[in-house]
Amino acid sequence: MKQSKKIFRRMLINNWGGISHKIMEFHEYVNLFSGKSAVYKLGAAPTYIKKGGNVQRLSGKSLPAGLAEGEGTALDRFPLRLGAGDCVLMISDGVCPGPEDSWLRERLAGFDGESPKDLARELVTRDLQDATDDRTALVIRVDRRG
Repeated sequence: MKQSKKIFRRMLINNWGGISHKIMEFHEYVNLFSGKSAVYKLGAAPTYIKKGGNVQRLSGKSLPAGLAEGEGTALDRFPLRLGAGDCVLMISDGVCPGPEDSWLRERLAGFDGESPKDLARELVTRDLQDATDDRTALVIRVDRRG
């Protein structure tokens, strides 16, 4: 975690990529014994957590780095406790550009966990003719805990 923050701060200081503001989201490793983990967000699209048939939406309040006033940029932190069969879905705003995400929640709730890769592919290729932004999806499934 500390190393990730250092890298991100260097990106901001050096104006990496010539972009004046940046979004960031990352998932801390999952402790396979306790199931403890966390998602950190900085101006990023919502993250979805599936536990059983229930889907929870995690939305941060922080602005993208470079847009907030002041030197320090506070990350939104969401602690998690994941178990076997649970899924984490991290997406870019191009996958679900507006606040209406019921279709995404229903799709994730119905996901059987068989192929996270296929679910990610399905989400980024859905309604491509209407796409106005880049799309990224990462699906993490916990198979078992130690």
